[in-house]
Amino acid sequence: AFITGGFILQYNTEQITRRSLALNSRAVESFHLHNQVQDIIKNVIVIESKVRGFVITGDEDFIKGVQDTLVQLKYKLISLQEGANEHFKEASFALLASLIDKKITSTNDIITTYYRDGKGAAEEKVRGKAVAILSDTILDLSRQLEKELYDQLQKTLLQNRKSTNIVLTTSRLLTILSLTGIILLTLWVLRHLRRQ
Repeated sequence: AFITGGFILQYNTEQITRRSLALNSRAVESFHLHNQVQDIIKNVIVIESKVRGFVITGDEDFIKGVQDTLVQLKYKLISLQEGANEHFKEASFALLASLIDKKITSTNDIITTYYRDGKGAAEEKVRGKAVAILSDTILDLSRQLEKELYDQLQKTLLQNRKSTNIVLTTSRLLTILSLTGIILLTLWVLRHLRRQ
């Protein structure tokens, strides 16, 4: 009975530990994706602010580094999509990538328009409905993804907590049963020895 209890305890512990490790990995992955989405949101806002500053003032210092940031944003999107492929809504991440591609094209178009057609034409593009809708859509979708990732992280942590509680409860129960068995066996042996 003690050996069987030990095997059951060991098997149960190994199963729950494997599940906990998988849940921990998923929680960490969700956390990283959440941070990547936050970084993308920040970059979109910074790029838009820099381009608006450039168009309004004509000061090229505003757009220094914009092209580098656009390239980094592209790589971050690829990394985000690869990370999301395993456990999350791929369609949402693909849509975000598509919208960011459009934003990159739009940003480059505004800068090109400024140099080609002048400040007035660029200001029209910046104030245009399409630019505002694109930015709002990117931010809305990013926030939605961010919320989904945060919710997934919380759900995973809750599942992990439940698994841990199951292990603890089962371990305690098996320990109590083993101790009870030891006590009963000891009493039986003592009784048997007294009879002799």
